[in-house]
Amino acid sequence: MTRWYPPLSWAGRPVSLALDSAKRLRHAVLHSAGHAVDKAVAGAVGAGVFSPLKGYHFDDSPYVEYRGTLPAGLEKDAFIEKCNSELDKLVVANMETVVKMADQVRAWGPGAGERGGRGAA
Repeated sequence: MTRWYPPLSWAGRPVSLALDSAKRLRHAVLHSAGHAVDKAVAGAVGAGVFSPLKGYHFDDSPYVEYRGTLPAGLEKDAFIEKCNSELDKLVVANMETVVKMADQVRAWGPGAGERGGRGAA
């Protein structure tokens, strides 16, 4: 992702912002789905077995990337089945979605945003 910062001489000047609300809503839904995947992964193998490293929540190819190793005796296909089962349970539970604002340090701890996010090396 490339970030562009305007010159300091622009400080205090009015700006115009346009938002594609349908696209923003799709991205919000994909982001929430990433949290559901986190919960399903933890439910499938236990909390702390995998650490989420990176999430990409956009239309072209959303994913969540993890660090960790499958527990001994759990094959990849069985893990996927367990994750899908956990996701099915979340859908059936129809849990309320709550939005909270927090700075990165409070949300993820020191180092958040450095080296690719969440303090990951």
